Order: sequence, then C-alpha cells, then structure tokens
Amino acid sequence: MQSLSPVEEVKRGNMAEISIVIPTENSVNNLDALLLSVFVQSLQDTEIIIVDNASTDKTVDLIDRYTKFDKRVKSIKSDKKLNIIDCCRIGAENATSPYVYFMNGTTFAYIGQGCLRRLWDNIRKYDTDLVYSPCAIVNALTFDVLPTYQIKPEKFIRKEVFDINDMPAWLLFRLYLAPWAKLYKREFLKKVDFLPFNETFFLECLFKAKKISYDLNNLYGCHMMPQDIKITDALAEEQANLELLRKYNAYDKYKTAYIYHKMRGMWLEIMKAPNEQKEALFEQMKKEFINEDFSQYDFNVLRKEDLYWFMRDIKNVNYESFKAMYLENIV
Repeated sequence: MQSLSPVEEVKRGNMAEISIVIPTENSVNNLDALLLSVFVQSLQDTEIIIVDNASTDKTVDLIDRYTKFDKRVKSIKSDKKLNIIDCCRIGAENATSPYVYFMNGTTFAYIGQGCLRRLWDNIRKYDTDLVYSPCAIVNALTFDVLPTYQIKPEKFIRKEVFDINDMPAWLLFRLYLAPWAKLYKREFLKKVDFLPFNETFFLECLFKAKKISYDLNNLYGCHMMPQDIKITDALAEEQANLELLRKYNAYDKYKTAYIYHKMRGMWLEIMKAPNEQKEALFEQMKKEFINEDFSQYDFNVLRKEDLYWFMRDIKNVNYESFKAMYLENIV
C-alpha cells in the first residue's frame, strides 16, 4: 500500500498539524508559563515534544506530570549533556506533523494568542520551507525590551515569498537569527545540518530554503535574566557563523554585515551582563577589534550603524565614554 504524505495524514486525522519541540534544562521555573501559552492556542491540533537535557532539578518530574495531564505532551530524556540544537534535532527527528515549531524551554518563553494558527495559515498559503517571525526579548528585572534586531524585511524585499538572494547583503544579520519563533516544514528540516549554535543553525536554514515567507508580528517572547556572560561563547558562535559563510562561498558578499553583527552581538552581551561585569567585557570587546582593518568593509553601510563611532575611534575609546554613548538610557 502506498504511504500517505504528511499533509494527507493530517487531512485523515492521523497526525497533528504542528509538532512543537521544546528543549529543557533545569527549566522547572519556566515550563509552566511556556506550556500554558501553548495550551490556550486557538490551534489545538498539536503534538508537544519536550527534549530534556539531563536536568538536575525537578524538571523531569514536572514533564512527567504534563504527559499525564495532556496526551499531546511527549517526553524524550537525555542522560548526557547536549547542546540546545542537538535537542532541537532530536525533537524534529521524532516529530510526526508536517510542520515543526521550536520553543526555548531553557528561558522564560511564551507565545501570543493565535501565534500557531497565524504561522500555520501562512506556511500553507505560500507553501514555503519556513515562516520567519521575530521575537520580543525582555529584561526580566527591568522589563525593558532589549535592542535586538527587529528589521521588517518587507521594506527591503518587497516580495511575500523570497529566498536569501532576494535580500540585500546587510539585511542577513539584521534578522532574528535563532531557531525560535519560526515555523518550519518538517521535510525541509531533513535537509538542514543542525549546526551547534542557534544563529548558525538558522543561517543555514536561510541559505538552504528555496521559499521563505514571513509574519512580522511579535508572536514569540522571552525574558532574559542578567547572567554571567562569557564573551568567549559569543565569539565561538561568531566563528561558526564565519565558517558557514565560507562554506557557501558567501563571505565576501556578507563580510560587512558579519563584522558589524559580531561587534553588536558583543555589545548586547555587555548590556545583558550584571553591572560589575560590564567594564571587563568592554575591555574584551575592545581587545577583539582594536587591530581589525575596518578599511576592508563597506563604510557606506557602517557609518549608518550605532557603533560607527566606536569603530572609527576604537583606540581612543575608554569604558566611561563607551558607557555614556552605548549603555546609558538605551532601551
């Protein structure tokens, strides 16, 4: 007997419309709010796959209670430490729905009313590989919205369905580069290498997708706590991004966008860090870029950016001047 396609299976009621994949790690304080935002969605025909990354708190007990509370919830437990993208990969490999939606259970995350139905309607309307959507990132202590990139691509692409070649080069690193908040076709994810960093994973999705659509409402939100920041972790992710650009022979095209993204990413890490860490992180940032040859980049692009003054006069910038320019009175 010929097997049915995932879409035909859904039509016959044999599988859910969307698989929601949630990596967790010591998430006992985050999971209730996240799952509540899923349970109240207007689109109820979902399966919820929680992939726990060797939690040492009561997360596993909480997940077990949810599997008994709602038959849509499924649990996968790892006894060894994985990175978060490996958890996403395991969840996607176990998904049965035609579409997959990732939520980060390691942070306080949630989705707005109607989120899943909006994205589901979009991906079916345009038959795209993925639907891009942004994220609102909030400081959990001050409730300030962090200045993440929230560029509206329709102003620069002017197409309802596009691929990476339709985007101006500077726009690539202005998108919200993380697995979360987007809806993916499951068959498309089978073609993607689940590279070990959030941004690198989604960048590869952009390079491989033949058709992308978007919904620019902030349907996904997360709260970030000030934390111990390791600039070395951010630099490791940027190195992986660089290697990906080279893999696709795209470094020359995107190098200006990449270097600014790398610098701005470190700036955002400084903003998120506790006050007592900020100066040391600034010194690490300055050390990273002080010998950079900025003449190789497109200054028609860079001079429009927030950090242009820092780049232009990097050898003379000290922490107090940087703080006054870039850390105070910024939302």
